Amino acid sequence: RPPLTRGNIECAVPSGLHGDSGPSHERGPSHERGPSHEHGPSHEHGPSHEHGPSHEHGPSHDSGRIHESALRGRWVRLERNVGIAARNLFFEMVETDFLLTLDDDSWPRSEEDVLRLLETMESDARIASVCASCVHPETGVAETRGIERFASRGSAEEGYDVVNIAAGGSLLRMTAMRETHGYGAEFFWGREENDLAFQLLQRGWRVLYDPRAVIWHTLSPTGRQALPRLRAVTRNSFWLLWKYFPLPVALPMALLFALRRMLPLLKSPQRAGAVFGGIADGWSGMTTRRRSSGETRHFTLRESWALRGWFRKLLSE
Repeated sequence: RPPLTRGNIECAVPSGLHGDSGPSHERGPSHERGPSHEHGPSHEHGPSHEHGPSHEHGPSHDSGRIHESALRGRWVRLERNVGIAARNLFFEMVETDFLLTLDDDSWPRSEEDVLRLLETMESDARIASVCASCVHPETGVAETRGIERFASRGSAEEGYDVVNIAAGGSLLRMTAMRETHGYGAEFFWGREENDLAFQLLQRGWRVLYDPRAVIWHTLSPTGRQALPRLRAVTRNSFWLLWKYFPLPVALPMALLFALRRMLPLLKSPQRAGAVFGGIADGWSGMTTRRRSSGETRHFTLRESWALRGWFRKLLSE
């Protein structure tokens, strides 16, 4: 395979967006965590050559060969933490056909893995996103393991049709992204990748998972607080149901999800505050979220049935 050329892919790496100091109802997790220079998308220092994937950590001894031309980029500083909405700035800045999204604690295992994502993407002009297998480089634990069990179709060779766009390791087609409203700012953090995937599916695009491509993800502990994250993800799960699904689907699924969230409290009662807080925030936001869904549309009952794999995944988490 030829080496990656500048002009094919750009890479975007946000930093300081976890915002896990605690959700604040409709506003999401606190926007005030950390100094302002950490809040927003960050790129490698160097000349303002934006083409080719930039690599926040640089190629390590185990990350394969990344061409030097792919390691140039620029910093963009935001004055406050806007959460996942910072990634929407990437969509405005990117000039290439594809965008490789990473976290500030993830990087490609090798150039070959990036090429694998590109190969899968180019196998079908209707593919909008290809999610890689996100693996811890030391433990070998894959946070994306088992996603294929919830796919609507696919294979390991061709990729699986899923509802997952792992922001820490996915290749995006920019023509598809620009048809959407981008990541929903109201989510701030948590389930925003499903929100983007639903927008793409409604526009006839495909969202794939390719387990053959690997992105190292160290899951940095910086800014990651378990209970605020649990509350945010719980709340945003309800918001997704209100925003995209008809009430005959959303209401029973919301009840099942609430029960699923409460069951583990029998063994971990210390999680009760986060769980019940997320459930309360989620249910109280029903009217607001259904009004805001005017910019999108609700899936039909038939379309909702086609997404039953995602519902099973939701209830398995």
